[in-house]
Amino acid sequence: VSDIVSSQKFIGKTTIFHLSGENSHNRSLELSGELDYLGKDQIEQFKLNYKGYALNQISIGSSNVLPTQILQGNADIITEFKIVNGYFNSDILIDANQVNFGYATPETDKKLEQILREVFLGLNHIDLKAKIESSEAGQNFSINSNIDDAVTNQLKQIMNREIEAAKAKIKAKIDAEVQKYRSQV
Repeated sequence: VSDIVSSQKFIGKTTIFHLSGENSHNRSLELSGELDYLGKDQIEQFKLNYKGYALNQISIGSSNVLPTQILQGNADIITEFKIVNGYFNSDILIDANQVNFGYATPETDKKLEQILREVFLGLNHIDLKAKIESSEAGQNFSINSNIDDAVTNQLKQIMNREIEAAKAKIKAKIDAEVQKYRSQV
């Protein structure tokens, strides 16, 4: 922490702080920021960087078909927060790896539910970006992630595999029927 004063204009410097730490489990936490009251705008900036956040037994909703919890995984979380004259802007980035989902119901024999489970079984990396802003015009909130694309790609792969399997079955049946008639000729 440097330059903590009641009047930054008196010393001509902003207040800056940086705190960090880590443990033996490869987890680290870093918090830094700057308080700038030198100009006409009052600016407060903060950055939080958490590496190795454990995603264990996290509830994500209730459903009979979709995952209801994250059983395990690790995430790196970066949050930047800036306040200018009372209005804020915040970015949150979450990079989750080795994600394993859990379900409220046991495995099923319903094809659609089996496909959805397989889709989420293949989704072990999640990138999530959230943005929160406020201004004179109001608040704005947005979320972007790789989940849509990952689910779409997994579904395409599964559907292609299912279509190829169905084609093979149909071809085998047709070949069997044709073989019957060939043996009669």
